[in-house]
Amino acid sequence: MTSDPQALRATVEASRGPLDDETLGRVICAIMGVEFSRAPAWGSDKQIAVYGQHDSTPVWHGPRHLAPDVSIDAAVGLVERGRPGWRWVVDSDGMAALWSTDETGYAAGEEPCTSPALALIAALLRAKEAEHDA
Repeated sequence: MTSDPQALRATVEASRGPLDDETLGRVICAIMGVEFSRAPAWGSDKQIAVYGQHDSTPVWHGPRHLAPDVSIDAAVGLVERGRPGWRWVVDSDGMAALWSTDETGYAAGEEPCTSPALALIAALLRAKEAEHDA
């Protein structure tokens, strides 16, 4: 699986539910700007930790049912970490958009998603794509 933001966004937009653990790990690392290493899961409540390359501290960790691809609160937290100070909106049509407060940056997903959390993640990955294109 790739860590390319465009390919990851296409995967997120095509998803019909929560992402698999490795894809979630790659998405979080791409948004945070670190190289993905691993995303082990354990325990009866399925804790997950996402590690970047050469990191001993997880980039993200918590119960799988509260991960950014499932929980809108966690997705908003990822927006706040990945794009500090940016504003966001999620529409009822399965789309989300982000923009910077100084109006120099804007990003939105290209396809409707099945949940608000996935829509925010798609918009974050689109912002990452634009960053690479600039």
